[in-house]
Amino acid sequence: MAAVGLLVAIPVTIAVRGGGGDDDDTEESQPPPTELEAPPVGDLEVDRKLRVELRIPEGWKRKREGDAVTFRAKDGTVLIAISAPGPAGHVDAVQDAALDAIDSQYKKVEVVSRSKKRRLGRRPAQTAAITAEHPKRGTPLRILVSTAKGDKRAYLVEVFASGSNPNAALVQAQVLLNNLRLEG
Repeated sequence: MAAVGLLVAIPVTIAVRGGGGDDDDTEESQPPPTELEAPPVGDLEVDRKLRVELRIPEGWKRKREGDAVTFRAKDGTVLIAISAPGPAGHVDAVQDAALDAIDSQYKKVEVVSRSKKRRLGRRPAQTAAITAEHPKRGTPLRILVSTAKGDKRAYLVEVFASGSNPNAALVQAQVLLNNLRLEG
């Protein structure tokens, strides 16, 4: 269980360093989306290490950090981290560890909804929707934590949305999540 907790913290740490537009000029130079419009998606991408297939919105950047892969919106308002930090049987422990990590790393954390009857990447999943504040700037964040049970892996998908309109940022994230396939 302790190993699962350490692995879960990897994507969360990435999000703390870079999520929510830590670059001071990011939000100023490129304003966040103001309309709830879905951006167009690019070609199918495959991450063989994680056994994940997806189409990312045009202009997004992909980055691998250890056993996690992150996707950042062009305007910096959305960061999505995907990892497989444990075996499929530990999906509940992965979800709990991810929520504990967020609670310890952000301010004013509130779980606004939870569901164990979702699907993600064509897999059974549980999801928690969270409101929080950035630990340094106090800016509002919307965070979605989902764990999905694969054939052999417990997948963790975390979405961090910020900016002046976090709900519009979540629409961008939804495009990626709608195209996600978890194959492991």
